[in-house]
Amino acid sequence: MLHSTSKDLWGEFNFKEIEPSPVDLLREQANLLDEKTHNILRGELVTTSVTPNGSKQPYQYHVFNIVAPKLRNRRKELIRYVHKADAYFPATMTIIEEDGARKIEITNAKQFEKRLAEVLSSSTTKQQLQNLIMASRQGNSALK
Repeated sequence: MLHSTSKDLWGEFNFKEIEPSPVDLLREQANLLDEKTHNILRGELVTTSVTPNGSKQPYQYHVFNIVAPKLRNRRKELIRYVHKADAYFPATMTIIEEDGARKIEITNAKQFEKRLAEVLSSSTTKQQLQNLIMASRQGNSALK
């Protein structure tokens, strides 16, 4: 509580104007995957903190997986998001594709959201989801 003699030196600052963090968006999308597939597939966000050798700066590694519970919890890594522990930007977003990984440098929240939407709505991702759903319905754990 501010005392009547307190001076507000913060200036105008509205916490409600702060956009969701990349981690917030990834968690939200993980939850939406659960809902959209009626829990046939689950979204999973795994976060680890690592300080690379020779560095004093810790980094946060966020891995977005698609999990198929009926296929012995098979995980399909979709996205990696890596940033310094004290700031979400700049960061590196790695898209995991069948033929390798593609890295994208991310400098702000709008760019992250745009790239995330491109990956999640891509025909490649939709095909992977479809394959996992079909295999889950059939109980086919041999599917790669």
